[in-house]
Amino acid sequence: DPDWPLIKLGDVCAFKRGPFGGSLKKEIFVKTGYKVYQQKNAIYNDFSLGSYYVTPEKYEEMKKFSISENDLIVSCSGTMGRIAIVPKEFQKGIINQALLRLSPNQEKILPKFLKIMLESEFIQKKYFTNTQGAAIKNVASVKVLKGIEIPLPSLNIQEILVEKIEQEINIINANKELIDRFEAKISDCIKRVWEEG
Repeated sequence: DPDWPLIKLGDVCAFKRGPFGGSLKKEIFVKTGYKVYQQKNAIYNDFSLGSYYVTPEKYEEMKKFSISENDLIVSCSGTMGRIAIVPKEFQKGIINQALLRLSPNQEKILPKFLKIMLESEFIQKKYFTNTQGAAIKNVASVKVLKGIEIPLPSLNIQEILVEKIEQEINIINANKELIDRFEAKISDCIKRVWEEG
């Protein structure tokens, strides 16, 4: 809607890039403690993955890199631009150097709406791939990302849009399951034909 104002991401959420690699060397990891979240958590949208932890002392030292419910984590190198929202249930922890944390101001923007905007083709192509369409090695600087402009309707409209998009996604996923099921049936039929022949 042309009436929706365009706003800069930096005006509706706080950004924090993960610490420099030297801050989280493998020798400091422990078997239990506070979790170190990695790219795979964003890529697979699964916060249970990973087995790197830091001590309570190290966590306190690096608390500015911690995550909270409804934060978004974004993969920033290799497989870039994958986004996951921190769920209600998660292990306390910090992000590593390959992640970017976005903390949305929920009085202005819904986390799910922000995720949909960041996953849009326009933003993914412009900020997470190069001109040939291949993934670039590192994401644009935080300063550049803060300047990304997105349309921002009211919270009520954001809720309606999120709900509609989630319904569409559920239909797509159900259709994918149907396709897989029918492809398996077709394979079985072809196999039987050959066996009977």
